[in-house]
Amino acid sequence: TILFLMLIFNIQLIAQTNNNNNNFDITKTYLSQIQEAVDYAPNTMNQKINKLKHVIEQGKHQRNILEKQLQKTKSEKEQREIIRDFNFILQSVIILKTDIQKNFPVSSEINYLNRNIPLLLKKL
Repeated sequence: TILFLMLIFNIQLIAQTNNNNNNFDITKTYLSQIQEAVDYAPNTMNQKINKLKHVIEQGKHQRNILEKQLQKTKSEKEQREIIRDFNFILQSVIILKTDIQKNFPVSSEINYLNRNIPLLLKKL
């Protein structure tokens, strides 16, 4: 009986761990999509804008997933830092899209995103 209970407990623990990793995997995949959109070199400006729009539209949903997952696995301080970093990245993508639409220089936003997306991925 004890062996059976331990087996059930281990199965539940493994399932919870896999679920936690899967939720962070979703966020990591989303951040990778942002990186791809930033690095995307299309034939037309509208293609780049549409790709950025797509990741921006997903941002709120992805932030909700991330917030729920962080509550389960990180301290309150870590939660605030990660959400702040996530929000800054999303804001930078919005600024990048706007700058492209208005033909402003975009190198500072691209540099920010290329530097900070990998940092956030490491925190997760």
